[in-house]
Amino acid sequence: MSLPTCKACGQSVLDDDVEDCPFCGASMKTGQPSKKAGAGAKPAPQAARPGAAKPAAKPAARPAPSSSRAAPPMGLDDDDDDFVPPPPDDDPFELEKKAAATVIQLRAAPAKGLSLKLVCPMCETVGYTTSKAHGQSVKCANPKCLVPVFTAPEAKKEAPPPPPPAPPRSKVPLIMGAFFTLIALGIAGAWYSGFFEGNAAIRPANPDDIRDLIVEDNPTPDVSPDKPAPDTKPSDPDSKAPPKDDPAARLKAAYDLLIDTSRDLPEERNKAISRAAAAEISALRGNIPEAREQLTQMLKRARNVDYYAIAPLTDIGWHELAAGRADAAAAVGKELEGPAKQLPPFGRETAEISPQLAAFYAAIGRMADAEATVGPTDDQAAFGPVTVPLVTSVANRTYDFETAAANESLLPWTAPRRVAVTRILLLHGQWDPALEWAKKASDVEVRTDCLVEWGKAAVNVPAGASSPIAKLQPVVADLPPAAKARVYAAMALAHAEELRSEPAQTMLATAREALGAVKTPDPMAIPATKQILDYNPVDPSALRQAAHAAAVIAQAEAALKEEAKASETLKTALAYARGIGPSLPATMAKLEAAEKNGEATQNALKSELKLRTADEARITFNNYRRQLGRLVDAARQRFVIQSRLLASLANTPLRNAVWEIAQEGDAEAGEDREPYLESSVPWELINSWWKGGDSAKANAVREATDAKGISVPAEVALASDLDALVAEGKAAAAGQSLEAGMADKVWKERWLLTTTARLTKAGKFETAHALLRGVKDPILRDSTLSATSALASRTGHADAVWNASQFKGIPLSDRAVLYRGFLVGQIPKAQPK
Repeated sequence: MSLPTCKACGQSVLDDDVEDCPFCGASMKTGQPSKKAGAGAKPAPQAARPGAAKPAAKPAARPAPSSSRAAPPMGLDDDDDDFVPPPPDDDPFELEKKAAATVIQLRAAPAKGLSLKLVCPMCETVGYTTSKAHGQSVKCANPKCLVPVFTAPEAKKEAPPPPPPAPPRSKVPLIMGAFFTLIALGIAGAWYSGFFEGNAAIRPANPDDIRDLIVEDNPTPDVSPDKPAPDTKPSDPDSKAPPKDDPAARLKAAYDLLIDTSRDLPEERNKAISRAAAAEISALRGNIPEAREQLTQMLKRARNVDYYAIAPLTDIGWHELAAGRADAAAAVGKELEGPAKQLPPFGRETAEISPQLAAFYAAIGRMADAEATVGPTDDQAAFGPVTVPLVTSVANRTYDFETAAANESLLPWTAPRRVAVTRILLLHGQWDPALEWAKKASDVEVRTDCLVEWGKAAVNVPAGASSPIAKLQPVVADLPPAAKARVYAAMALAHAEELRSEPAQTMLATAREALGAVKTPDPMAIPATKQILDYNPVDPSALRQAAHAAAVIAQAEAALKEEAKASETLKTALAYARGIGPSLPATMAKLEAAEKNGEATQNALKSELKLRTADEARITFNNYRRQLGRLVDAARQRFVIQSRLLASLANTPLRNAVWEIAQEGDAEAGEDREPYLESSVPWELINSWWKGGDSAKANAVREATDAKGISVPAEVALASDLDALVAEGKAAAAGQSLEAGMADKVWKERWLLTTTARLTKAGKFETAHALLRGVKDPILRDSTLSATSALASRTGHADAVWNASQFKGIPLSDRAVLYRGFLVGQIPKAQPK
């Protein structure tokens, strides 16, 4: 049986009684357009009509993507000219496209206006969107989710409030109750804001304070879910800027903007730092309730970085101690235990935060916990060149890294964090805990380092205050002679720098007497073969202490204008170091010869020591080579001490003596040669004379290094290039070059902190800020910007910091740091008791 066939399109249909073709709409009988279809009927596409003629002209083809040619529709060849795309209103994916257009994309992190938290039912990824998305289709924030689209749950409908109760017969009890309730609330509010706390700053009530109590930490105004979360504050900060002639209003605005910025920051670390800064500022102002409120907000929003609460909590603790509330300070110590457990075991931030924690523990009598926080020796000594001066400049509230770094030890601290703990305790007037802390150090050099700091602080107590020197004397009496000489030499130098000649000479005499008990050793020569095989290195600590003490004595003598005596004392310091090991060039030459001519050396050993077998000779040679390596290590220790002492003194009035000694030592031959020109000594001298305006001497040193073919060290060349870029007005480029330069991070941070401090003190904070904007490393930039902005604010350049904080386009994290510096630099410094 044949099926009915349409006379118009030729398609067969299954229904015998059909009147109109289901494919083209024409009448099955006549082949003409059906009258029932009317105007709404659509003719079949030409491509679907078998045997239909090709159109006269092809439609214009859509341009294909440049990467590849579009695949042809299934069932058609590339060369099928009969294919004509369907009209737009026949798009089979039309409904799917419309549905996709209404799906709301979830964001991975909350932001302004994106407060609704949704969990994908497929992959359980958390996403955020606007609160208007309830009941609508949303798309998972995970791009790899297998089933990303789901429906957000409907918003919970609150039950309508119950009808109000019938009014009481008399309003008198209600009025009286309200009256006494208001009084109670007023008293409670006054207590909470610090009104009854003697040392706390009184803040007038204002609408913003009330707002902070009732508004959630992340406000959520309506924001389109398709709008990306910004990394800079979109609003204009100038909208909250008070007039310049109202400093109090500007401080209030900066604090409010700091809080607002912390709410906008998406990163947990930056949010925590900003909230901790707000808590720190409130604690330093004496407003402890506000400080605690900010800490509460910080811990709510940034639980993975609790350790950022350590610094503001210790500020609160110091406030309690200064007010004589020992129990409250002890309670703060208990609070610190939780964040202390979250402090990473190693890292740049740990090196800075841990001394603050240990110092407070020591102040409240928890010495064991203080010891556990930083350890008996310092496993993070590599950060010392930054840690000690940075912690010091923050603790003394000057924020002047350059000055703090200039007052460092001539030789590197053995345990920098223990020294930092001592300084923090002394800056808070904690003399007895600081002395007890110094005595706790088991290593003699570490103990001496801490006692040196104690002694320098003791001779510089404010006028009228009782001197604590008497407490130091019995502790120093128990030290070895070289260590004792170091402590008294440091105290003599502290007096001499303050032009107190008489006490300086008294202390110098005591230091010389103590050092006289340490015999100046003969220079260590390279031992004979049998002695090399039996060599055991000496403990260098005593001779290192003696060399250090002699160098500080020379420094004090130079400060007292005794240049000739100072030059001879400096030579004595280098002589102490010569007892630690032999000449470095001669020892290295002997080791290289043994390794280069192994067979000849082995035969010589066999002959000289009358060895019987080749195996004995081989074993002896291996031991000989190993012992030469130990000699090289000792020689290197000697030279490092000598060159570090000279390089440190190159920036003092002893620089002429240093240059003379460096030339003499480099000109010697054989085992007497000291290759000082190949160390950092000449470059420190060049830098010192350039800064002092003596270009002739700087050029003379450079000519001497050039004559010997000594290349410029990488860090010296980098510093020179960076200084040139800053001088040319290309500060941002200097910041970028700093990060790209071949130098370690500690050197980079020290250079950056020193340079920005120098620029800021010269009234060039804008240049310092431009330099920092070129640095991308967040820790490097944040720590430096924090110190630099606080220094600028402290030294009368607060307007420059405020203006920098108002730049459009700077990262929110930088804006928060600038607000912090603007505020903290204007808090008056409290004098230790």
